[in-house]
Formats: sequence, C-alpha cells, structure tokens
Amino acid sequence: MLHPLDAHCEPLLTDFRTRPGAVRLVMLVSPTCPPCVDGAFRAGGGLLSRIENPEFRCYFVWLPVLPADSEPAAVYNEAALKARRGRHYWDSEKRFSERIAAAMDVPLAWDMYLLYPRGDVTIDQPTFWMHQIDTDKAPRLDVDVLAERALGLLGAT
Repeated sequence: MLHPLDAHCEPLLTDFRTRPGAVRLVMLVSPTCPPCVDGAFRAGGGLLSRIENPEFRCYFVWLPVLPADSEPAAVYNEAALKARRGRHYWDSEKRFSERIAAAMDVPLAWDMYLLYPRGDVTIDQPTFWMHQIDTDKAPRLDVDVLAERALGLLGAT
C-alpha cells in the first residue's frame, strides 16, 4: 500500500520512530527515472532479500521530480517491490524531500539512500548515505557497500 505523506511527513515519521530497534534505510526516488527505479530495486529490494534480519527495514519515498512522475507510477513500483519489511510513501508536495535537502545541504533530495542505526535517531541525520545525483557530499550508490554498512549496524558479519 502506498501511503501519502501529509504536510508534516506523516505517516513516515511515526513509522520511522516506532522502530527504534531496527536499522532503517530510507530511499527518496522518482518513480519514472530509470536510475532511481533501478537504485530502489537494487538497494531496497535487493538488501531486503540479502539481509534476512527482521530488524532491517526499508522505507521507499516516491516523489514527483520528472514530468511523468505520478502516484500511479509509484503504485506500480510499490506493487513490484512488495516486501514484508518495506513500506512505501508518496511525497506529492516534496515536503520530505525538502526537509532532507536542507539537512543534507543539497538542492533537491532525490535518488538518495539514507541509512540509520538502531536507536532513537532523527530522520534528518542519517549515519551514512549514498546517492546517484550530482554531488560530492557522499559516495555514489554501491549496493555492496550499503549492504556492508547495514550489516555492520545490525551487528552481523
């Protein structure tokens, strides 16, 4: 089910806070941008398959960046990425994207993969992040490195 975000980025923020024992991956992606969709499938879907620990969670935040981006396009990707430990959101007004952009000092937060440790942490401060955008503030998406980091946060080898 695709959950629309309200002006306060709910229900994402509540979902994020109610899992303090989980390692969390939040992805901000366009539903029609091929590299974004590929990144969501590899980073989100792929890591959920590789990391069987029930305390690893993925939050897919789909947002309109390109002209073809729409809620139905996000629903299509959500259906293809069905995962027990994944939740999907539609950021129609890009409010969550703007919040993360301000926190990460980038013009627009999209095609970004944010990793959070266990504990009561703020969603504005990931412990590690990767991207497929034009910035030198973080490394480019490498799913193997992201998996290593996630497993390290989970205490696995």
